[in-house]
Formats: sequence, structure tokens, C-alpha cells
Amino acid sequence: MSSKQPLLTASLDNEGQLVLLRLSPQFEGHVPLALLSSLPDFVAEGLADFFSGTDPVLLRIRCSLSCLTPWQQQIIRTLAGIPRGKVTDYAGLAALAGHPGAARAAGSACAANPLPLIFPCHRIVHANGDPGAYMHQPSHPLKKRLLEMEEIEFSSNGRIPREYFL
Repeated sequence: MSSKQPLLTASLDNEGQLVLLRLSPQFEGHVPLALLSSLPDFVAEGLADFFSGTDPVLLRIRCSLSCLTPWQQQIIRTLAGIPRGKVTDYAGLAALAGHPGAARAAGSACAANPLPLIFPCHRIVHANGDPGAYMHQPSHPLKKRLLEMEEIEFSSNGRIPREYFL
């Protein structure tokens, strides 16, 4: 017997801030209108912005990263500075956050990201252009789909060419 998991769930704290956005492994990057209508208005509007090609800046204002350590929060907030259509590797993310040499720790912070579409950890890839894992799953098809939505093209070997790196 299998239970049907929702494609997308959102959790708010007592102040009405978004604290968790969970994506089902079956989520492929398409958000049905009925799904958006089941979410709080500000979350639905932010996700609609994201999927229409605009970064969800206003949604970020209503997010809480309080479940993370201050260091993890710094790394996650740094993700917001990576523009659509660009990627960086874990060493690049660590350097952008002011912690050169902390690539592995930056990767661990990305793995703890409770708001993956809002703070876009899908824009972090391996130094060789391999997309890498997403949402604790190696080679998650959603990561590739999100990058393609941002007009990032993949080479024939499935890697991201250097021209897309910051």
C-alpha cells in the first residue's frame, strides 16, 4: 500500500514566516494551479514568480532560516546572489560567502537548505560541471529541469559548460 505524497508542501512558523518548502521526489518543475491555490498566498505568488522566470525576492523576505546555524544561514543567503542562468561550484559558493577553502562545509550547508527553490541550491554544481545531487538524491532529474528552465544548456556528456559558471 502506497501513500500519495503531495508534490509540494509549505510550513509556516508562528509568525507566518516560511520555514520549510518540501518537494516530492516526483516533482518535475511544473506547478499545477490547484497546487498553488492550496498554499499561503505569499508562497504561491513567490513560486509563481520563480516558475515564470523571476527570482522570488519578496518571498525571501518572509522566510526564516532559524533552524540553521548562523554559518549555514550565511551560506544559504549567499545562494540568493547567484543569478538565474548561472552556476558556481561549492568552492565558489564558499568564497562568495567569505569562506574560501570551505567547499565541503558549504556543500553540507546546501544539503541542510530547508527552502531549496527560494534559496537556489540547484545552482551549485561540481567543479567539473556535473550537476551533482539535489534534495539528498544523486542525479535528481528536477535539478537538471530547474537549470534548463533557467536556460542553462548541458553538453553531450551531461555536464554544464564553463560559460555558465560565475
